[in-house]
Amino acid sequence: MSDTEKRKNTRVKFHTTVTAFFSDKVYEECELKDLSTGGVFVYGITGPKKGDTCDLALRLVGATEDFAVQVKGQVVRVAPEGVGIIFLETDIDSLAHLQNIVYYNTPNPDQLDESDLSWIPPKNR
Repeated sequence: MSDTEKRKNTRVKFHTTVTAFFSDKVYEECELKDLSTGGVFVYGITGPKKGDTCDLALRLVGATEDFAVQVKGQVVRVAPEGVGIIFLETDIDSLAHLQNIVYYNTPNPDQLDESDLSWIPPKNR
């Protein structure tokens, strides 16, 4: 099964930077080129192993102020250029920002469905 077939969430192109806080190291200003409501691939992170957990701060630049989407994640893919991280939990404001990013950057927003939020407990949707 290919990585694309394994993905449940709609992935969109979105360029920003992310800071990843692992138990033994902080990776600052790493590049993110796409994301979904379920995870991201972060370039420039080397060292963590599959199963390692982290806190992520995805930087969003606004017209009047910047905002950081805060997410807890787990490494599910390790590659020479970076790591794939699935989201485990987030706060309601960060969730709303993730949903909006995906909605406004996908070519077919009407095709988004509940599978794009399957990792989030129903009480937080």
